[in-house]
Amino acid sequence: MSSIVFIDDAHTSGGAQVALCLDIGAILRRTNDCVVCMCGPRTRTLLQQMVGHHARLNVIECPQALPLNILSFPLRLPRFLWILVRLRRTGVRAWWLNLSGIEFCIAPLIVLRALGELPHAWLHNTQSTRYFTRTASWSRRCISRLRDGIADRWIFNLYPTLLTPSRASADDLASRLGGLKRTMIGHLYCPMVGEQSSGAEIFEGSDQQPESECISLWMIGRVDYGHKNNLAALDATDILRNMGKAVELVVVGDGPDLDHFKSTTVARGLDGIVTFLGWRDDPWKSVPSDAIVLIPSWYESLNLVAREAMSHGIRLAVSPLPVFHEWIPEQLIADDFSADAFAKAIIHVHGMRSSEMRQLYGKALRKFSDVNFVESFIAYSDER
Repeated sequence: MSSIVFIDDAHTSGGAQVALCLDIGAILRRTNDCVVCMCGPRTRTLLQQMVGHHARLNVIECPQALPLNILSFPLRLPRFLWILVRLRRTGVRAWWLNLSGIEFCIAPLIVLRALGELPHAWLHNTQSTRYFTRTASWSRRCISRLRDGIADRWIFNLYPTLLTPSRASADDLASRLGGLKRTMIGHLYCPMVGEQSSGAEIFEGSDQQPESECISLWMIGRVDYGHKNNLAALDATDILRNMGKAVELVVVGDGPDLDHFKSTTVARGLDGIVTFLGWRDDPWKSVPSDAIVLIPSWYESLNLVAREAMSHGIRLAVSPLPVFHEWIPEQLIADDFSADAFAKAIIHVHGMRSSEMRQLYGKALRKFSDVNFVESFIAYSDER
């Protein structure tokens, strides 16, 4: 039997790798296909944790992306050629490249195109590197411009099909590429964890408001000011406190701006109501049922944290991004990016009843069912 092959050469484990594991789990549950996953050791460990051992799943370790991979990828071409030529002989139904960003999977892409294969790609971060380095040094901004230029002019042209995690991110990518016609751009929603895809199980029990008067505010994920806008959580917490609201903020995760975030918390006198838990493999074991997860991001291509919060029945307050308007209930979206707007949204969400949240979440989560994902995935896989 031919296999569906996923390739992910990222050296870190993040949202793109979580999405990859969710994809593979859904395919194994809903189809009879065999799956081969080529990845690094961190992704292999994550895959074992989320999917486990399966008779139709084969994991192969592959060379990982190097620093400035968009320039250094030729160093990995011989190794990928050796692996992919042998794998191709076993029979492959479809090739899928899982991209944390445009710089990943360039070596396997070049090899597969040289072998006459047309791989599909799922690009989880569609923003340019210039976006994330706009406040960096002059030299780093110049390097980012070079990387974006190479990607926009040459690399994107090598993909016959390029998918993103949402309709909004697909539109962003199409705008970025302008008149590029050779690449078909679409979107594919990642499936949910396990079988809980309809939202039917969330908010079981009586129709109540949160039991505690204290607002338990949580921020989960990467602490990176460039696109996560993390300081807005401190601003909103400060506003709520000045309004006389009982509030606490819990931060789960790490990132390049974590140390500055901690020092700012102390400087503003908020250290008594802000708790840092660090990185957690499963943060939802710690989040109380009446918590509110705040996502004040400047940019997201989908945001798995928001979706996981909904699947666990946890309330949300999010920024007014196009991708959030695409699938998150409007009642949970702030009017703008100001701290006052986030504080207003938090107060509103905190007062919502369980029955209203259950209805909103159930409808929103149906987009991410296993069935919907597999139908779309197979349709894309069979395109040539």
